[in-house]
Amino acid sequence: MVDDHPLVRNGIRQVLSLEPDMEVVGEAGDDQEALRLAQELRPDVILLDLALPRRTGLELLPRLREELPETQVVILTYSASEQDAIAALQAGAAGYLVKSMAPEALAARIREAFRGDVPVSGSVMRNVLRAMSTPSELPPPTPGGQPGAGEAAESLLSPREAQILRRIAAGNTNREIAEQLGLSENTVKNYVKSILAKLNLENRVQAAAWALNNPWAVHEGDEP
Repeated sequence: MVDDHPLVRNGIRQVLSLEPDMEVVGEAGDDQEALRLAQELRPDVILLDLALPRRTGLELLPRLREELPETQVVILTYSASEQDAIAALQAGAAGYLVKSMAPEALAARIREAFRGDVPVSGSVMRNVLRAMSTPSELPPPTPGGQPGAGEAAESLLSPREAQILRRIAAGNTNREIAEQLGLSENTVKNYVKSILAKLNLENRVQAAAWALNNPWAVHEGDEP
């Protein structure tokens, strides 16, 4: 975890120490220590605060993503600003959590990020989706002919991918989607990766926002 307040780090460590499947392997109070420990320990998940001395969490995030592409970097901050959340998610954060969340919910959100979901605190999620669903906040779909509208992008997605995208927009996790559709979680992960690649998006929050901005994506229609 990366946070410049020892008291906060101690509280997080105590909360996570109750989880049998989790271990806090390192703590850092600034960007330099964070990079050194991350490269040395190569953790599965990093909890990153935005307000750090010298270099902010938003400035550190791209470097961590570059150095540790397999590590899920989750923002854990006091800021409930939708602008901060959008900036972090567009920079590749694997989640955006606000420190006012219930302590008992933290472990579950970390597990979601580890599985490939993108947990966002409910206090900011609605505003983030509303802001990111505007065309100016989302990149246009670019693969295979570079379609510029939802109708053109629809032809890029298979019926199953469209079905999964609808469930992402509804807020379902990969595990929930797998249970609903009778698929394995890994199969759903592969579909999500394909959807993101085809629509030129970075994460499932952008995918949910894109779906809400394109009526065909949230209309149930015929299920495969």
